Amino acid sequence: MLKDLANQIFGRLTVLRRGTRAGKNAYWLCRCSCSGKVKQVRADVLQNGGVRSCGCLQVESRSRTPILHGHCRSAGDSPEYMAYRRKKDACLNPRSHNARWAYDRGIRFLFSNFIEFLADVGFRPGPDYWLVRIDRTEDVKPGNLQWRPIKCRKRRRKLKS
Repeated sequence: MLKDLANQIFGRLTVLRRGTRAGKNAYWLCRCSCSGKVKQVRADVLQNGGVRSCGCLQVESRSRTPILHGHCRSAGDSPEYMAYRRKKDACLNPRSHNARWAYDRGIRFLFSNFIEFLADVGFRPGPDYWLVRIDRTEDVKPGNLQWRPIKCRKRRRKLKS
């Protein structure tokens, strides 16, 4: 039997009436208190707290999140922060696009945070520069990274299968 959720409040959502979506799941039409936006939400997701607003809570919480180093924003990250994330991902994530160049070879990521990384490599000199390891057999660590112009990028040899 379907539990009547009409006029109940879940976060910022007030349930108006049963929704129109068909299928085995029950949907409820809800109005958000932020701007009156109406949204259809599945009953179980509504009851377990999976959805609490029309999306306004997520936007607000993202804008309140403190940014310690000032290099990442939801609108776009700095090139230095993107390089940090790419290197870290390549070393720590086996499913990374670049895992074969770092993770698969046992290359470790030895920076404790972005601020330490930025202090070591500095700002990107220009848009035509990319970050490379000086010694490709060594870990991603302080003193082993530098910005190089893209035009002098060496071609990688294909890995033997």
